[in-house]
Amino acid sequence: MAVTIGGACWCLVLVLSAVFGAFPIYVLEGIISEVTTDVETWKNRIFQVEESIMAKNSESAQLANLMAEKKSSLQLFVEQSIEAGKELQHLHDTECNIVALNTRHAGALREARLGV
Repeated sequence: MAVTIGGACWCLVLVLSAVFGAFPIYVLEGIISEVTTDVETWKNRIFQVEESIMAKNSESAQLANLMAEKKSSLQLFVEQSIEAGKELQHLHDTECNIVALNTRHAGALREARLGV
């Protein structure tokens, strides 16, 4: 609204200068006051926007750091899971070997009892 009033004041100044050839000082003071208010309003708005941008940049940086930490954590989890899978496979193979040895041993004991 202040911008519109300021614009209206400038139009009024042009009309008065055309009609009277001079500006009353109170008109000039009013125009300067309106323009000063408009400038201050826009300075405040720009400052608020700059603060908002800095806050968003800070928030973005924090999120980027969090994502990097999560990615590292996920990579570590994947590596540990692969290692755990290898260990589990080794344990399974060992269990199968033990079962096979037990079976062979039981067969050998049977054969020894039967005297074959």
